[in-house]
Amino acid sequence: IFILNGDFRQTGGSTHLQNCTADVLAGGIGLQNGSLVQKEGYLWISDCHAGQAGGACSVQEGNVDQNGTGEIFFDGCSSEGVGGGLCAFSRGSVKLMGKSVFQHCVAGMSGAALYSIAPTTVASSTIIDTTRHGQTSFFVRSSLVMQNVSISGALQQPFEALAREITITQPPNCSLLADGCQFTATSLQVPPPLCSQGTGVVNLTTDGQSMIGCEKCPQGFMQLMDAKSEACRPCPASAQICEPARVKMRPGYMVTIRSSINDLSPPRRCAAPKACPGRSLPEERSSCAEGYAGDGCLHCDSTTHAAADGQSLSCTKCGVGRDSLPMEIAYLTAKMLGIFTIALLGGFAQKDEETTTSSILLNQLMAFSAAGLVAVGAAADTTAARADETLGSMLQTARQVLAVSQADLGLTSFECILSSAGRASSMGVAQVLSTALPTLVMLSAGMRYPYLALVAGSNCFLPGFAASVGKFVVVVPDVEVEETGEKSQLAMPDLPQGFSATTGVMFFGGLILLSFAAVGLGWSYVTVMTKESPTPAHVAYLRSAFTPDHSAAEVERMVRKMLFRLLPVLLPVGAYPASQMACASILLLLVLVIFMHIKPYREMWLNHVEIALITTALLMVFMAKWLLSRDVEGADGSAIDVFLLGTLASLGFTVAIALTASLLWFLFGERHGRELLEDF
Repeated sequence: IFILNGDFRQTGGSTHLQNCTADVLAGGIGLQNGSLVQKEGYLWISDCHAGQAGGACSVQEGNVDQNGTGEIFFDGCSSEGVGGGLCAFSRGSVKLMGKSVFQHCVAGMSGAALYSIAPTTVASSTIIDTTRHGQTSFFVRSSLVMQNVSISGALQQPFEALAREITITQPPNCSLLADGCQFTATSLQVPPPLCSQGTGVVNLTTDGQSMIGCEKCPQGFMQLMDAKSEACRPCPASAQICEPARVKMRPGYMVTIRSSINDLSPPRRCAAPKACPGRSLPEERSSCAEGYAGDGCLHCDSTTHAAADGQSLSCTKCGVGRDSLPMEIAYLTAKMLGIFTIALLGGFAQKDEETTTSSILLNQLMAFSAAGLVAVGAAADTTAARADETLGSMLQTARQVLAVSQADLGLTSFECILSSAGRASSMGVAQVLSTALPTLVMLSAGMRYPYLALVAGSNCFLPGFAASVGKFVVVVPDVEVEETGEKSQLAMPDLPQGFSATTGVMFFGGLILLSFAAVGLGWSYVTVMTKESPTPAHVAYLRSAFTPDHSAAEVERMVRKMLFRLLPVLLPVGAYPASQMACASILLLLVLVIFMHIKPYREMWLNHVEIALITTALLMVFMAKWLLSRDVEGADGSAIDVFLLGTLASLGFTVAIALTASLLWFLFGERHGRELLEDF
């Protein structure tokens, strides 16, 4: 359609022009000395082409006036010169105040959607994929006013608007554009646009021209928010992957989201690597693994997890609601009573210096399990174990079996029990609970047999008490990674409120030293200096299994149990893998040499059992040490790792089951023998 000296007016109805072509101007509608006026109706021009200008519509020396409820749709139109959609060679004005859509319009030079030399106002427009080959979408030689404009596109080109003056009252929404947008003018009144992920706000002034827009973040920068007026920011120093719209931290490092997901704290190297698996932002809202929270992921997410018993920097998932509470309390109470009862029965039977095999096997089981838990816990903390669900389940099963002989370790943690009971989880309250239950168990027998209850109770419960107190004084490095290097300081993540580092170490460290002194000095004095006849039950409990020259050998085993329970607490494997394994290896080697030399048991087969258990525990520690060294080297999981993990879990599980079965067999045999003697 070409109109000379006249207007194209639409007050209703529908007009559709398709596949029209012009050699020079106006592939669809051409106006010379006339205006395009639309009040109502629907005008759709699609797949039209012009050789020089105005692929859909060209207006010369006239106005474009759309000011009603009408709709104009330019779809797939093109020009080899300018104005792939609309071209206005006019001194008048262009006012698109109704609904207008520019979609897939292309120009060979500039103005892929619109080219105008007249003042132009665009409102309620939708612009889709109108920029190709680096050409501008809107090119206006005068002023451009844009209101309520939606811009989108899947093409890898930014939307560009170029004019002498650009005025936009509301922040332009460029969040649907993968590569951003640009508004360039001599006079620019445009608020910062809303950018998509991967693009950031840029505001530049060069040679009298101002530009504001969203640009794709350069290498090493990121912008993780969508539909926000945010600038690109440098990626964290310890990022494994740094893309404009995605950041993945290296395993073992974390960042904290502050005011927004773009506002990230300096990276921290995690003291517990399993708490920082290397998560991607913004897909995941935290750098910490499930159940962990806080700076360095040093704390537990109190909504679902709580601090694990017997380990530092480890969180365990709590049961859901009060339904799990009875089972947890019943299991823990039954185990405490069972272990304490077996220990007491051994004391009663040993009044006359008779050896009770079941109590000896119980002590051997507790000592082996304490060492085995160190090895299994360290192996479970390796990358190979976390990557293989089957191996992880095997190690968890082995840990539960080994923990059966540790009176203070239940199905879950004491903090979880408090949470299930509807109380806010607190390590201090959990400590009171974990101390009160064993105390009540000991008091149940202490009224009649005070000394035996004290000795047997300390044998069963004191290692766990020392370990739980040790959590309060654990010290780990808090390493903040900066561009210039690492800034390190020490942190005590579990120190209760109200304690300074000095007072905490003095108070809780004093309790631990007091526990060792009670065993080392108190038990040694009782076993060596007591000469009464008949031998008191609590003294016979400590020394009847050993030869007279080595009557205080039980003291060594008790100290060993306490040290192995303290190792994973004071030296968390995530923070100090080499130190923990070195201490465990040296301690077991020293004990092995001593036992092979002195053989303290009266019955030789018990010496052989003890030596075999120490050797097995040492082998498990060596395997865990190998696996941890592979982690430090960053080696990928191999068949050897899988074999060692499976072997370690199987050893811990099998030995603990065999010892428990032997203990129960001897216990029932001794009880049956006593019944026969009483009947006789």
